[in-house]
This record gives sequence, structure tokens and C-alpha cells, in this order.
Amino acid sequence: SEVIYKEDASVLTADNYGYEGQVANVSPGVLLRLNIEVPETALYWIGFDYLSYDESILPIEFSMKIDGEYPFYETRNLNFETTWVQSEGISLDRYGNEIVSMPSKLIQWENKYLGDSSYRYAGPLKVQLEKGAHELEIQVSEGSFLLGNVSLCAPEKVPEYTGSQKAPGEFLSTIQGENFYTRNDSSIHATSEYDGAIYPLSSGETVLNTVDGDSFKTAGQSITWQFDVGADGYYYIAMNYRQADKNDFPVFVDFRIDGEIPSTAFQSYPVESASKYTTRSLEDEDGNKLSVYLTKGTHTLSATISAENLLFVLEQVDEIMNGINDLSLEVTKVAGTNKDKYRDLRLTRYIPDVQERLYGWVDRLYELAELGTQFVDVKDPEDVAAFGYLIIAAKQLKSLGDEPDELIYRVAELSTSVNSINTQIANFVDLINDNNLSIDRIYVYQEDAKLPKKLNVFQRAGMSIQRFGHSFFGT
Repeated sequence: SEVIYKEDASVLTADNYGYEGQVANVSPGVLLRLNIEVPETALYWIGFDYLSYDESILPIEFSMKIDGEYPFYETRNLNFETTWVQSEGISLDRYGNEIVSMPSKLIQWENKYLGDSSYRYAGPLKVQLEKGAHELEIQVSEGSFLLGNVSLCAPEKVPEYTGSQKAPGEFLSTIQGENFYTRNDSSIHATSEYDGAIYPLSSGETVLNTVDGDSFKTAGQSITWQFDVGADGYYYIAMNYRQADKNDFPVFVDFRIDGEIPSTAFQSYPVESASKYTTRSLEDEDGNKLSVYLTKGTHTLSATISAENLLFVLEQVDEIMNGINDLSLEVTKVAGTNKDKYRDLRLTRYIPDVQERLYGWVDRLYELAELGTQFVDVKDPEDVAAFGYLIIAAKQLKSLGDEPDELIYRVAELSTSVNSINTQIANFVDLINDNNLSIDRIYVYQEDAKLPKKLNVFQRAGMSIQRFGHSFFGT
């Protein structure tokens, strides 16, 4: 990598929290210019060493230009998260019920590559740079932080999946989902549920026993857990979870071991829908369990919600919605706000390509809906709830396209009415981005280990009787 040295000495500080090298103290309103010496013309990842030290729960936000220009739209608003850890001890209310405690920001040096703040791109963004000197400009809008080295490096690829090894042995490590090691968003938290398929379960006092899916649902959110293995070898990973909001479509997750995605099989992994808590092992497309090689000792496992598989669809529907809004404005300019049904006004005279545009969006929406079926075992896009909204929008557009001159009187159907075309597309975006994932337990195990089962009908009945008694006596 090529280190980028800071030019403006006025922001340099000696209070560097043990960092080796120059450190700049930046805050909202600061404009920082850095000199870049690029060794050769190529695509680069741009990495930042940073430390957030203020009390804000919001991520660091800034924009970045190179030689006075934004290299692409995403660099107008960049987010750099901080790491949050569990507060020590268990927080209880006066009745002995466990309650969610405020997480603590971990004041430490972190590194992140330049990336899309919407997390539609899961990986770092690549920047084309010519050999020679360049100027990098950073304008901070949120967060006070220390900035260490900014570096360039060649993009790396996740190793291709070439098959999975057997994991002989009897080892089993159970990770409680609510026992976070770290998380990158302070809003991620545990919750208490009463369900015979999760653990721990109490018929008396409330216990936090699962990741709250309402807090773990947005692309880019990440949770890390820590675990130990007793010997070098191969291990499988299973998860007891519920993913019920998208009841016919997966949530995509990047799984990392010790901060790295082991192979492409763990990248944008489809976590299938499950209306109830279900234990499933990570598997490849052929149904073989995915294994990872681990050395004896302590490791970390991270789960990061990803939207990269849906990047093309989301970008296309954004473009279509913008086009529909533009057409709505054009029609309003031609016809005005008072439409006289007795006035002979042919819209196609003023907007000759109106029918072509409407039919074009129809074709694109059907194509996008068809893409959704590749992730589920169905052939008809209308059988996938989220993508069904695109079909509804396409049919409405087809109806308008069949009689383009009537659009003057039906313009509200484009974007302003309650059931407008853009409302249907927005419903699709909302539902497809609704990634609520509740995680009870994660298992790191080997072939001969027996995974825990949920309570049987008699055990659940006994727990229910105990709970009913507690509701009266509180004991």
C-alpha cells in the first residue's frame, strides 16, 4: 500500500491514543486536504485508520473528493461506524427482570475501506487512479474523530468455494445470540421471547434470550460473537433463528470468521425464511454442509446483513420511480391542474414517446420480478410477495400505456394517489429491505455432535403451567 501523508499541519495532534504515525483531529466543518502519491495507474481500495472518541451514537459521516471531483455519487456521503460492546454485568429492573442495557462505545483504532453508505455494495468501492500526485479532500459533516493513515491497496477477492470438507469429531460450542462480543450499530439489542424453541427460557422473571429482529434488519448491520474450539480441525456452523417478515424470500448474510469471509459460499449467504425458530446448518447449493478450518483457541464469528444480491434490482426500480415522477410532472405541465373531460387534448402530440416509456417500464418491471425467482423455489414472480408489487405496478402501467391520451385524467395513478404505481414500487422496496433476523443460538460443531432440540409438547405444557402460576403469585 502507498501511505498518504497529511498536508495541513494545523489539525495534527500528539494525543494519538497510542497510534504510530501522524494523527489529525477532525470534527464537523473541517475540510482536510491530503496529498496522494499513486505508484501506478490502477483500481484501488482506499483505507482509513480512524478512532471515534466523542459520545455520539451516530456513525462518522463525511464526503470525499479527489482532485476536486467526486469519483462517484456514493462518495458524497460516507459512513464509518464505530464498535459497540456490552456493558459489564446484567441489568435488572426492581422486579428482577432482565432489561436491555445501553451499549458502550469501544474507543479504539479501527480501519475501514471506502464503501457505499447504503450498503447495496457489500464490499469496498474501487477507485480508478492515475499514476502520480493527486489531492484527496475530506469534508466532515458528523462526528469528531482522529484520522491516522489513509492508504491505497489492490482490491482483494473472496476465495472461490471449491467444496467442503467433512468435520469429524464430537465438538459442540453453543453461542448465545444475545451475548454480543461486538456490534457496529448501537441500536442492535437483545429481547425476551417466550418460545419452547429458544434458550434460555424462564417461566418467571424475564430473560433476554434472542437478538431482536426489529433491531437487526438493515444492510450493513453486523454482529460479532466470540467462541473457543478445543483442537485444530474442520467445523460446521448452524443457527437457530427466525426470519418471518419476508415469509417467502431469504435474507442475505455475509458470514466472517476472524474478520474474513472464508469463501464465496459464505458471501451473501441466503438465510431462508422461517416463520418459527428453526435450526439449520449453513449449506452449499447442493445441500452439503459448509465447513471451516479452525485452529485451537479463541475465534470470532460475524454476521453482516447484505443487499448486494439485490443491487441491480434496487438500482433499476429507483431509476423507474424517478422516470415515473418526471413523466407525472410533464403531464401536469401540459394539462395543468384542472382537467376538462370535454376538452380535446391529445397528450401524445406533446409527449410523443409517452406510450413507449410506459411500455418500456412494463417490460423492465416484469424482467426485474423474474430475477427474484432465482433466489426461491418458484417459477411465477407473483408467488413472491415482495416482487408481486412489481407485477401490480407493471399491470397498472400497461393499462395507462394502452390509452396514453387518457393519462391526462389518470395522472394521479403514476405517483400521487394512495395506490399509485410508485406506491406499489415503494412497497416492494420497503418489503425487500425488511431483513428482520432474530438469532437465538449459533452452533459451531462437528459431525458426531448432537444439536439441542426444542422442548417437546410435555415440557412446553409444564413451562406454560409454571408461567400461569407465576402470573398469580410471582414465584
